[in-house]
Amino acid sequence: MKKLFRPLSLVMVLVVLATTTTFSALSATIDKNLTGAGINVEKVAAYTNSSDGYATYSGNDLGANYSADSTTFKVWAPSASSVKVKLYKTGSDSEAGAGVIGTYDMTKDSSNGVWSLKQSGDLNGIYYTYLVTVNGKTNETRDVYSTACGVNSKRSMVVDLNSTNPDGWNNDSHVLFNSSSEATVWEMSVRDFSIDSSSGVDADKRGTFLGVAQHGTTLNGKGDIKTGIDYLIENKINCVQIMPMYDFGSVDETKGGQNWGYDPMNYNVPEGSFSTNPYDGAVRIKEMKTMIKALHDAGISVVMDVVYNHTYNTTDSCFENTVPGYYYRMNGNQFLNGSGCGNVTASDKTMYRKYMIDSVKYWVNEYHIDGFRFDLMGCHDITTMNKLRDELDTIDKRILTYGEPWTGTWPRDPNGIANSSAALMDNASKLNPRVGMFNDKVRDAIRGSNDNYGAASGYIMGASGFDAAVKAGEMANTSTMWGGNWSKAPTQTVTYSCCHDNLTLWDKIMRVCGSSDYDGTNSTYLAMNKLASVIEFTSQGVNFTIAGEEFARTKYGEDNSYNKGDSKNLIDWNRVSKYSDLVSYYKGLREIRSVYSPFTDSSMTSVNSSYFCSTPSGVVAYTMQNKTANANKEWGMIAVITNATSNTQTVKLQAGTTLPSSWVTVANGNSAGLKNLGTVNGSTVSVPARSSLILVDASTFDRGVTPTTPTTSTTTVPPTTTSAKKTITYNTSKIKNFNDGVSTETVTNGQNVTKTIEPEDGYEIVYAKVVCGGNDITSTAYNSATNTLSFNVTADTDVTIIATKIPDTHLYGDTNSDSSVTVKDASRLQKYVANITDLSATELKSSDVNNDNHVDVKDVTMIQKYVAGTVSSFPSGKSFSDEKPTYTIPTNTITTTSATTVAVPTTATTPSSTVSTGDKVLTLDPSSVSAGNERWVAYFFTASITSNYKWVDLDSNNSVTVPSGMDTVIFVRMNGKTTENTWDNRWNQSDDLTIGSSTKYVATGWGSGNLFTGNWA
Repeated sequence: MKKLFRPLSLVMVLVVLATTTTFSALSATIDKNLTGAGINVEKVAAYTNSSDGYATYSGNDLGANYSADSTTFKVWAPSASSVKVKLYKTGSDSEAGAGVIGTYDMTKDSSNGVWSLKQSGDLNGIYYTYLVTVNGKTNETRDVYSTACGVNSKRSMVVDLNSTNPDGWNNDSHVLFNSSSEATVWEMSVRDFSIDSSSGVDADKRGTFLGVAQHGTTLNGKGDIKTGIDYLIENKINCVQIMPMYDFGSVDETKGGQNWGYDPMNYNVPEGSFSTNPYDGAVRIKEMKTMIKALHDAGISVVMDVVYNHTYNTTDSCFENTVPGYYYRMNGNQFLNGSGCGNVTASDKTMYRKYMIDSVKYWVNEYHIDGFRFDLMGCHDITTMNKLRDELDTIDKRILTYGEPWTGTWPRDPNGIANSSAALMDNASKLNPRVGMFNDKVRDAIRGSNDNYGAASGYIMGASGFDAAVKAGEMANTSTMWGGNWSKAPTQTVTYSCCHDNLTLWDKIMRVCGSSDYDGTNSTYLAMNKLASVIEFTSQGVNFTIAGEEFARTKYGEDNSYNKGDSKNLIDWNRVSKYSDLVSYYKGLREIRSVYSPFTDSSMTSVNSSYFCSTPSGVVAYTMQNKTANANKEWGMIAVITNATSNTQTVKLQAGTTLPSSWVTVANGNSAGLKNLGTVNGSTVSVPARSSLILVDASTFDRGVTPTTPTTSTTTVPPTTTSAKKTITYNTSKIKNFNDGVSTETVTNGQNVTKTIEPEDGYEIVYAKVVCGGNDITSTAYNSATNTLSFNVTADTDVTIIATKIPDTHLYGDTNSDSSVTVKDASRLQKYVANITDLSATELKSSDVNNDNHVDVKDVTMIQKYVAGTVSSFPSGKSFSDEKPTYTIPTNTITTTSATTVAVPTTATTPSSTVSTGDKVLTLDPSSVSAGNERWVAYFFTASITSNYKWVDLDSNNSVTVPSGMDTVIFVRMNGKTTENTWDNRWNQSDDLTIGSSTKYVATGWGSGNLFTGNWA
C-alpha cells in the first residue's frame, strides 16, 4: 500500500461518506506509518465496539461443507433472528439458464451463534447466498467463508475441491526454506507478468494464472531470450511474492482490466479476472493451483500477498451484512479508517482473529501456499500475528510470514487500538522473530525517502549522512552499534530498495537525478542501480526485489500506479535484452548469496562476526567471518565494499581477527557471480567511483567452487567456476512422482541422490540418460533392473527418463475387439465382406488370419473352423502387438550436453523430420489413383501422439495440404459411394509415411480388389 497526503477538506468528506461509500479509488494509496516522522497517531486507545459481545465459535467447519451426498451450510450470525440459504443455478442473473432453485430455513445454535442446514443431494457447482435478518432488516449476502464464487463475487458457490486439482496435484510439495533469509523474493503481479506480447505467452493466456504457468516462452516468441517462468529459473529466483490474487472488487471480471487488487471481496477465493472463465467458479481454482504447481515444479516458493486489514466495501461487505457492527473497528456509527481505505478490520476480536488464522491455514493446505506478506500489518494487533504464526507452525515452521510494519493512518484517521498493541516496527521485540517486517529504514537510506514525491536523495546517489543507516541495514538492524536496532533477528528484516508502492528503483534514480530518460542506458544511473543491488544481496535478512528491478523496471515516473493501466504496470520483457548486463549482475549476486551461508544466517552469529572498516564518507566496507556450520565447505572471510562517491577511494580492510593475505574478487562494478575476476593482495583496496567489490579469502575460494581450466588467449581469462550448490534438471515423461516435462532440484555439491524411477501404470521405461557436468554417467547412475537412480552430484546434472505406453496385444480372429475369438467374430467378418459394416484398422489386421494380405471370405471360413475346433491355430499366429510409440528426446532447461546427440534406443523410432506449419502440399501420383468410384483421403497424425489425428480429402489434383503439427501420413482409398470415412470392399492403404522433404508419393498398393498389386512406397 502507498501513503497519500490528503488535504483536510478531502479527509472530512471521506469521514462523512465512510459508512456508505466504497473506497475503490483509495484501495492502494497508503505506504507507511507516520510515527517515523515523529507524529503521534495514537488518538484512540479503544474503540466503542471493541467488545466481542456475542457467543463465539471455535469449530473449523464454517461455510459450505460439501460431500457428494449432501452439503452442510454453517454461518456465524449471532445477532440474526433468521437466516436462510438461497440456491441459484448460476453465479449471476445475466447468464443463460439463470434461476432460483429454492430458499431454505437454517437452524440456530444459540450456544455459539451458528446457523446451519444440511441439504441433501450433490450440490457441486450450485451457487448460493444467505438471507440474514437483523433487527427486522434482511440482507442478501455472500458467505464470509466462501471458497468459490460466481462472476464478480455476487454469489458463493458450493465446490468439490478435489475436482479442482490439476494433474499431479497430489504429488505437489511446498517449496520452503530452512531459514527465511534463504529466500530471494521477487514481487510480481499475475496480470503484469504476462499481459504484454513481449512475454511470448500465448495470447489467450496473457494476464492469467495460466500465463504464469506457461513454459517455453521467449522474448516476442523469437526463441532466443527466455521469459516468464523459464526466466525465473534461469536467473536463480527461488521465491515469488504474488500481489493480490484472492478475489478483489476493483476489476469487472466480465471485461478484465488492470488493478493491483488491494480491494478484498472474498478472501478465500481466487480472482476471476486472472482465469480463463470467470463465470465457472471451479475454473479459477484449478488454474490458480496449476500456476502454483508450475512454480513449485520449477523449485520456486510462492508467497501470497494478503490484505486482511480492510475490505473493498464496508456497509455492503459480506462481513457487515452477516454480523452488522462486529467485524470492523468503529466509534459509534463511524467506521475507523486506520487502513486509509474506508475501514479497518478488528483483528483483535475473537471471530475476525479466527477468520484470519483459518484463512491462511486454508491457503496453505488447499493451495500449497508457502508464505504470506501482510499488507498494512500495523493495523493488526500483536496477539493475532503471534497466534497466527503459532498456528502456521503446527503445519510447518518454515512457512514465511512478513508484512508492512505500519498502518495507512494519519492523525485524523485512528487505527482503533493502542500503538503499543499494534504490529508496528517499534514493537518488533514483542513479535515472533519469524514475523518479518519490511525495513523502510534501509530502503530510505539506500535510495532516499519518498518525501517531496520521491525527489529526496540517498546513499547510492552520493548523498551524505546515510553511511550509518546503510551499515545498520546491512546487519538487518539487529546491532546497537549503528543505531536503529529494532529487529530481534535477521529473519525479522526484509531488506529492499523498492516494491510495487512508490517509484521503482530506476524511476527513483531518474527522479533524484532530474532525468526523464527512462529507457536510456546512462552508465552513472546503471552504476547507482548496481550499488543498490549489492547492498540488498549482501545484507542480512530476507532479500526482496520488485519484478524487473534487474532490468531497470520503469513506470515512467508514476509513483502510484495501482490503477493506471497496463502501460504503466506491465513487465516489458524487451528490457531483459536491452539491460542484459544488469540482469546478469543481479543473477551473479543471487549466486554469491546462495553459496555463502553467513548472508542467509538466521542467527546472530554472522552479524557478530562482522567488522566495519574505517572509511571515507560515502564508502561502506565490512569483513565477515564464516562461523556457520558450513564454514569448512564454503568461502571463509569475505569483504563487501560499496563506494557511492564520484571518485576512486582507497579502503584499508579490517577485521576482528587475522586478515587473509590474498583475496579473489567475485563482484566489481561490472560483473558479479562465481567467477574469479582477479586477485587482490594485502589489505589495501582501491575501489572505483560508484562501484562495489565483493572479495573472498583466496585460500578458501575453491571450497565447493571448482574452477575450470582457464581459457588461453592473448590476455589472461579468469577461471570460470561452478556453484557450491548444484542444480539437477529432470526431464521426464510418464514417471511416477515426477511431473511430465522439466523440473529442477538444488542440492549440495557432492551430495548423493537416490530415487526410485517407476513408470506410470501401463507404461515402460524406454530411455534413460544421466549427464553430470557434460559427462555421460548413465551406466553407473541408472540401474534398469531395479529402476533406481543413484549418483553423486558434482556438477549441474541433466536427467532424462522417458516411458512410453506398453503396446496393446490383439488376438488374430478377434474382429469385434472383445479379447476372444467366437462365432460372433466370424459373423462380423461376413458382414464386412458383404460391405454391410466397417472394421477398424486393428480389427482388419486381426481379420487376416490366413496371412495372405487380404481380408475376404477365406478368413471367415478359417475363423469358423477355429471356433469349431477343426483347426487349432491360424497361419498368422495367435496375436500381434501394436507398434511401440515413437518419441523424441527432449531438450532440458539447463543443458550440459546436447540432447540431440544422444543415441535413440533401437526400440524407438524417430521421425526424420517434422512439419510445424500447414504450408506443405503433398501429392499422390496420378498413376496410383483409378478412375473408379473410390475416393482418396490423407490420414494425418503425430507419431508420438496417437490421439492427435485428422482426415483430409485429396483435391481434384490429388493434392492435400499438411495440417499444422502433423508429421506422418497414410493415404487410404475410401468408399466413393459415401462422404463418410468408410473403406470400400477393395480396401487399400499405404504404410505410415514420414513427411519429409519429398512432396510426391506413389501408391502401388495392395488390397482385395484388382486395382493394385505389390507394396506401397
